[in-house]
Amino acid sequence: MVALSVKPMFTILVVSLALLVAIVLVSSPSPFSQSSLPSNSPLGKSEIWGVRRIVEWRPCKWWQQGDLTALRVESNGYIRVDCYGGLNQMRRDLCDGVGIARLLNATLVLPKFEVAAYWNESSGFADVFDVEYFIQQMNGFVKVVKELPPEMASKEPFRVNCSKRKGQFDYVESVLPSLLEHHYISLTPAMSQRRDRYPQYAKAAFCQACYNALRLTRSLERKASKLLEAIPKPFLSLHLRFEPDMVAYSQCEYPGLSPASNIAIEAARGDRKPWTGELALIWRKRGKCPFTPNETSFILQALSIPTNTNIYLAAGDGLMELEGLTSVYTNVVTKSSVLSSEDFTSMHGNTKAALDYFVSINSDSYVATYFGNMDKMVAAMRALKGLYKTLFLSRRAFAEFTSQGFREKYLMQALWKAHRDDYVMGRGSALPDCFCEFRLYPQYAKAAFCQACYNALRLTRSLERKASKLLEGFEPDMVAYSCEYPAGDGLMELEGLTSVYTNVVTKSSVLSSEDFTSMHGNTKAALDYFVSINSDSYVATYFGNMDKMVAAMRALKGLYKTLFLSRRAFAEFTSQGFREKYLMQALWKAHRDDYVMGRGSALPDCFCEFRL
Repeated sequence: MVALSVKPMFTILVVSLALLVAIVLVSSPSPFSQSSLPSNSPLGKSEIWGVRRIVEWRPCKWWQQGDLTALRVESNGYIRVDCYGGLNQMRRDLCDGVGIARLLNATLVLPKFEVAAYWNESSGFADVFDVEYFIQQMNGFVKVVKELPPEMASKEPFRVNCSKRKGQFDYVESVLPSLLEHHYISLTPAMSQRRDRYPQYAKAAFCQACYNALRLTRSLERKASKLLEAIPKPFLSLHLRFEPDMVAYSQCEYPGLSPASNIAIEAARGDRKPWTGELALIWRKRGKCPFTPNETSFILQALSIPTNTNIYLAAGDGLMELEGLTSVYTNVVTKSSVLSSEDFTSMHGNTKAALDYFVSINSDSYVATYFGNMDKMVAAMRALKGLYKTLFLSRRAFAEFTSQGFREKYLMQALWKAHRDDYVMGRGSALPDCFCEFRLYPQYAKAAFCQACYNALRLTRSLERKASKLLEGFEPDMVAYSCEYPAGDGLMELEGLTSVYTNVVTKSSVLSSEDFTSMHGNTKAALDYFVSINSDSYVATYFGNMDKMVAAMRALKGLYKTLFLSRRAFAEFTSQGFREKYLMQALWKAHRDDYVMGRGSALPDCFCEFRL
């Protein structure tokens, strides 16, 4: 039997009440309190780092806990990961490739770092990373070899390029047949893959490779340490991107640049002409336009970062308009200003990027004007080291405020608030694959929240009697099906369900007419909630407040037949042309994986995850 429920404001009130209890307890001092400020703060506010955070991502290192799933004795073949682009893009591809190799039960051949004139690059994997350390750290996670066995050494790999594939796809279905046929393939991973659908052992290999197994070569680490020691302390590492190719690729226009900068940008544009008119404004408000050094300087001042701060500029060659930053922040150092001329000129793109990466993960604070591959990797490694003074400047917020006519002081105030909220809530640094989200309420406030939410709220006696009466009217093996289309009593197109599932009941079909008509929205929602937390199983087509509350209360009662239908998976599969049997098979697999891994029912505040 299926019991149908819809949900208005009831659960919003429950969650809001619990949050209010927690907020009251931590309201002094406020996370947003303004303490005494640097004398050169234009707004009279404290430095952004002085604000207390509420959310942080921390390494939970689940992939190193417990027993590893044993590697199979027989491998399905060899995979070489072909990595393109800059250092951190190649590092991302390598991490993905390790996960794929484990997924396909393949042996990983040391990756090939492709030479690219665009990146001014000629250094390979072994020039940047410690090969022996990588192999040692991956032991038990995935098989790694430096080179192919003699009988295959002269063989060219079968090329599999997944980099241009869009949407979800299955490596087992798409790549494994080629591996089994050719026994040696070169792979370029997809940029849009869904690692959350990897089995646990493949995720573990990915996390180990990305965050534990890659370290710089001894010689490069010595050079990086020497650079780090030479930088005045404390210091902020600033990743600034305003090179000609970057600006040209963005298709944004910048009035007021120097003639030299305009010439360099035009030379790099090629066919990528800048947007104009209304389209240019829309593009900029979507956060697509890189910050100029002058804009960066303005935002740093808005964040009350003192102008005498020591700043290490983590940037590539050819940075334009740099005086827009250095005329305000005068203590700026770069690799070229600290390293000897001989050391600097002997390095190529990847080795220079490796120095920027090393300095940035060890800096006192890190600010990025972009959210690219380096920034994602630096944020993760800083979290791994317990360094949380990390912030990504919001191009979208800046464009929105300036388009509304905000200037000077008012623009600074708006930027302060936007970035303060991002920093407090840990936005922009979400690291769901290998890290855990931690709420930083004091323990007593967390306890109050959990007690209020899961122990202290129960229905009135009269409402509970009515709910129990409703529950008794259902047969055993009842599925509570929660649907919002739309919320409230005006559910549309219901015959699409009832024509197939004929044993569907609702409140109105079980309660007396008098009982039903005497109830309003919240009392009706309370009945749905009571029935759902006591049903044999619970399925939701949405993941709203009621669904989160019901999942939590069912877990509290030891009822785990709870599932959230994936609208994203359904849309993805149908857009790929899946129909009938094949669509059902794909949906079964997606929802099976979600149910097995407990996805969608994450309750980090008051519940603990248990590996079964």
